[in-house]
Amino acid sequence: MSRLPRTLAVLAASAMVATGVAAAPLASAASHGAVVVGDSIPANPTFVDYFGGKGSSVPGARTNNAGCGADGEFPRNFGAAAGMPTSDYSCPGASYLTGGQHVKDLLGRAAAQGDLNPSTREVVLFAGANDVWPKVLNGGSLPDAQNALKGAIVDAVNTARHFAPNAEVKVVGYPEIAPNGSVCPMRLAPGSSAPVPAQVVTDIENAVQWAAVDAARETGATFVDSKPVTRGHGICGEQPWMAGIIDAGMNYNIPLHMSLDGIRAVGHNAGAA
Repeated sequence: MSRLPRTLAVLAASAMVATGVAAAPLASAASHGAVVVGDSIPANPTFVDYFGGKGSSVPGARTNNAGCGADGEFPRNFGAAAGMPTSDYSCPGASYLTGGQHVKDLLGRAAAQGDLNPSTREVVLFAGANDVWPKVLNGGSLPDAQNALKGAIVDAVNTARHFAPNAEVKVVGYPEIAPNGSVCPMRLAPGSSAPVPAQVVTDIENAVQWAAVDAARETGATFVDSKPVTRGHGICGEQPWMAGIIDAGMNYNIPLHMSLDGIRAVGHNAGAA
């Protein structure tokens, strides 16, 4: 892969979650509510939130139940649709088995803080891209990365059930990002997309999706497909919900992450599932 498409692919793959941050605190969920564990996509922080979650004293920074910086839109919309209080344990760069905080450890923290227990009604797992794109873009095998992710999601589902044996476990898939082998890293005016070929991003997106589908099927968890509700809103869509590096006219918190409209739609979809 030449340097430019590779660089763009890295950046666009990051939009799937890589360099993220986490979501904001609704009040600590009652034991009969839901617990969300995820990466920077459900977290959807601003830069202020991000640095606040890293321990910096930043005025206006919001943190969630895990102490990570975030805006709280995903858990808020999930909880509204599901009709239950929702605690958020999403964190920046979180993964199932690679970098950042691991999903299993965040589940353990939720249990230690009393939000994850036998009375919990739903556990939501929304991560995975950080386990695939770094390996693939560094020359690793995509099928191997997909298979490893599937196994790690299975392990996380079983961990969630250990702490919350009566809960429904939902494995949430990523929104539409780059369905046609292209990314649009720069949009200098609304409606002015300039697609750049990046088939690797589409391949990674599909691998993460199928790892989640297969893990949910193997464990009997509920797979929540985010593709239908976000179809046509990818990074090169006419009405994109996935921001590029520069994206004029879109209401979003940080580059290479979802717009506020997008994260609200995905959260509502997961809560209603």
